[in-house]
Amino acid sequence: MAFFLTTMLRSMSLFSIGMLLQFRMRDVGASLFMIGLLSTVRGGIRTLSSPFWGYMSDKLMRRKVFLVSSLALTSSLYPLYIVVEDPIKIIFIASIIAFVGAGFEPSALAFAGEGRKKAHVGFSIYNSSISLGFLFGRILMGILLMTFDIKTSMVLFSVIMALAVIPSLQIPESLKTLEKSMDITRKEILLKDGLWAMYVGSFLRQMGVSGTVAVIAIYLTEILEYPKWMVGFVASVNPALQIPSHFFFGRLTEKIGSKYVSFLGMVFSSFVPLLFMMKSKWSPIFAYAFLGMALGAFINGVTNFINKKSPPHMRASLMGLLNSARSLGMSIGPFFAGLLAEKSYSIMFLSMSLIMALGVVLVGVATRE
Repeated sequence: MAFFLTTMLRSMSLFSIGMLLQFRMRDVGASLFMIGLLSTVRGGIRTLSSPFWGYMSDKLMRRKVFLVSSLALTSSLYPLYIVVEDPIKIIFIASIIAFVGAGFEPSALAFAGEGRKKAHVGFSIYNSSISLGFLFGRILMGILLMTFDIKTSMVLFSVIMALAVIPSLQIPESLKTLEKSMDITRKEILLKDGLWAMYVGSFLRQMGVSGTVAVIAIYLTEILEYPKWMVGFVASVNPALQIPSHFFFGRLTEKIGSKYVSFLGMVFSSFVPLLFMMKSKWSPIFAYAFLGMALGAFINGVTNFINKKSPPHMRASLMGLLNSARSLGMSIGPFFAGLLAEKSYSIMFLSMSLIMALGVVLVGVATRE
């Protein structure tokens, strides 16, 4: 219960701050390119730091220490977003927060799958807690923006991140020691059954998704003329669909295999930019709904796939490598999306869809259950 509540509160703050930063950057005079660069830098830092944090978690076998310290440091740095008025300085602060924040997920993913007869249940619960926090955060953001400005809203979500530290202190430690006698290298693990292709496919999918949503708040308000408060409510369709999707696709991994569930998630994801491209007042609702279903399939499939292919003493580091691959996509996708969106949103959406389609083909061809 403590782990579920911790993850939910963290997610509630993390994703809301991420969208509010787009508005914050616009308020201090940032261009679409600068807003895309913000996501690029954050993703780049997570790419480099996630494997490091995963390695340290495996080496020390103290998952809880990394969970608590990451939350505490992140919550202490969030208020800097509110007082800084320069886009470059905001990006610098975001890079520091990305580094300390990256310590949470490798340990959390390893913890979710350890000590369970059915790992898919642990991953479904973990992923659902993220989606539930995402949903509550989007709804709360919509309510706050009806009354308060961007800065005030960010203050509240900073407090929520700080509150996540409290239940994290109640999380039990997982395995203290793990058998490390297996004579197998990381290279052998990555080559076996095409695990490497799952990482590359995850990178391509994340590149497309992150590129699509990097400037979506601006697209919705400036092109489709949504009021700012409505952006949060429309975006909440995504996590609302994620929650049942996590449990449905989590169970489906046991029936058809984690590879095929991952594949379905990537196929669904590739349609999301095309729905946004339609420029209808209703199309973003369908796009976010599709994105919610797609994430449930993708993340449950890929985490179960990696969990099955990884030895226990490398689990956190290999989960960290997944975060690294996705973070690399988060950094590159918004960079190109920002450049393309300056010319045409339609070209940007189409490009992101094609990038994800490449990931679909790679996973379908190169991986084995």
